Amino acid sequence: MKTTMKTLSYYSKGIMLKKGAENFPTKYIDFNELIDLMSSKDLKEKIDDLQQYKYKSFKYTYKKKTLPVVLFNKFRCNLNSGFIKENPIKPFDVDFSDNTKEEIKRFEKDIQKDCIKVIKSPSGKGLKFFKEYLFKTNDPYEYFEKYKQICRGLEKKHNIKLDYTQGRIKQPFFLTYIK
Repeated sequence: MKTTMKTLSYYSKGIMLKKGAENFPTKYIDFNELIDLMSSKDLKEKIDDLQQYKYKSFKYTYKKKTLPVVLFNKFRCNLNSGFIKENPIKPFDVDFSDNTKEEIKRFEKDIQKDCIKVIKSPSGKGLKFFKEYLFKTNDPYEYFEKYKQICRGLEKKHNIKLDYTQGRIKQPFFLTYIK
């Protein structure tokens, strides 16, 4: 398990308030540091602050844009052309909009042994899990196709529907608070 490679591009103040070429990571972190950040009091306070606003209101949307995120690959800047190195750990997402509570509970139990980490959504509406794969490409289309292929295999094996959004080479991963 390559959890100590510093191949996550960490943006402590979000990723959406600056243009890509001028949007540099705060630092590069490894997966263990990501889990520490997701367990931090600081992140809990930021998410608690966000939740005081009505979902999808202007203030909510603005505040969400300032939450810390990572890109699950190493980038010089927030552009596909800024790609430096692939992270061997890939994030996956399952939610209730596509699955029942029972399906997710069963899947969580089944997937535990095959993952680096499984995290329940604080909202209780799904879970995130992390597996190790190397795609050996920096082409955004090819990268996404490889991700979708893995998702389809997991869906078939576990009779579950996954969200493919995290499969984009430069998809922001909003940090989720974990206890």
